[in-house]
Amino acid sequence: MLLDLVKTGSVRENEGLPPVFPIVIYNGGRAWKAPQDVEALFAPMPESLKMYRPRHRHFLLDESRVPADALDKSRGLAAQLLKLERAQEPEEVRQIVRELIARLHGPEYVPLLRAFTVWLGRVVLKRSGITEDIPEFQDLREVDAMLEERAAQWKDEYIRQGVVIGEARGEARGEARGEARGEIKGIGLALQDLLEARFGTLPQSVTSYIANSSDANALRKLTL
Repeated sequence: MLLDLVKTGSVRENEGLPPVFPIVIYNGGRAWKAPQDVEALFAPMPESLKMYRPRHRHFLLDESRVPADALDKSRGLAAQLLKLERAQEPEEVRQIVRELIARLHGPEYVPLLRAFTVWLGRVVLKRSGITEDIPEFQDLREVDAMLEERAAQWKDEYIRQGVVIGEARGEARGEARGEARGEIKGIGLALQDLLEARFGTLPQSVTSYIANSSDANALRKLTL
């Protein structure tokens, strides 16, 4: 890239190369643990070679470690990028899109607007749970218009999905509880039969304890 600047005449040979700020944007779930300087990645070497060991340090932006209140206070574009990364619903995405439209006006922002637009359509919107086909947007205003038009439809879809998930979880929990309760009742009846065979009629306190017990393991131990 730097050589291209020289070849295209953007930088003259006697002017020196422009400064470079190396940055790594990390959006993984786990904390970043790798060294931030490539020098630390090399195995130990003789002292005579250490001066030739590459040194290249990068700035790390670990997205998940940036506090939400810091993003809310920041007006920088990097903060908007991180907020889009964290957005879970179309309404959140639309609010940030409108902020970007208000800020990025002018010919100098055309490439940046295009990059945001493509990234929104191909990554952010799909991650937000939108299941239908998403068109190839050309401008952020198209994204905003689409979000406004279909927001109510998507909200209803989320509600339906939530109801279905809730019903499925309820049925699963009900079945699990039913199976567990059936197991406890079976062990309790076996324990009561065993005790009555040994000791005759059991006191009310004992039969009540067995009937009301919710610990299958405790009842099972009493049958041993």
